[in-house]
Amino acid sequence: MSTIAKQRGYSSFIVGLVFAVMPLPGMLAKVIFGSLTDKYNCRRNGRDSDAIRSPLFWLFWTTATLFATTTTVKNVLEDTICMNLLGENKHQYGGQRLWGSIGYSVLAIASGVCVDWNSKEQEFKNYTPCFVIALMCFILDIFVVSNIEAIYSN
Repeated sequence: MSTIAKQRGYSSFIVGLVFAVMPLPGMLAKVIFGSLTDKYNCRRNGRDSDAIRSPLFWLFWTTATLFATTTTVKNVLEDTICMNLLGENKHQYGGQRLWGSIGYSVLAIASGVCVDWNSKEQEFKNYTPCFVIALMCFILDIFVVSNIEAIYSN
């Protein structure tokens, strides 16, 4: 998104302001929906204080935070590399995004089918196929990216 904003001529201040304000609606929604669940007694069975004391919670929190951070960085780098590789054909960027979305959708459906197939007759879903597919895609991504010729310009 920042690459598109730069191409449209927005200053870095405006782009930074947009990214700074983007989390605010989510924060407001959490307060509003949290108040509604409190008002109508929609509560969980466990207490939050018990969850926060659990090492498993902190492992989950750390993993989720690292994933969100690295995904954001990865997306920015992907867009930048794509724009550099397109060179004079930057107008084809939408087509690149389209095929990326199609690939993402196909893999999401395939992962869901694999999880359902692998979880038959089980009380809980077994998400191991998702992790295997993600690992295979990650390894393939590293292989492809390491073979791209880097073009540097100022």
